[in-house]
Amino acid sequence: MEKRLTDKDIYTIYQDILDHRGNNQIIVLSVEGPLTKGLRDFINQSADSILYDLNRDEATTVTLAKSGELDIRFINDLAVATTIIALKDRIEYLERTMAGHIVDENNL
Repeated sequence: MEKRLTDKDIYTIYQDILDHRGNNQIIVLSVEGPLTKGLRDFINQSADSILYDLNRDEATTVTLAKSGELDIRFINDLAVATTIIALKDRIEYLERTMAGHIVDENNL
């Protein structure tokens, strides 16, 4: 049986996430447990890799929904996946369009 998080657990995790966010890092939950990743490196991955790392790729989301391990929120998980893919496509388009122009990546 899975342990339910207490309010204190949730607050501690949330504060840790906020602390890492301030350092341009994110925390993702993997099979090994929470992992800290640099935000720039994370977002420079393909959309498929981002969604996989977040366990929000279509195959995982649908599998969890079918197994009963995921509630109705899977609808929004799929919407998030679609949004991330579209945003990554848009970024890649803009980067190709801006090829040859000087761009300061630190301001993106």
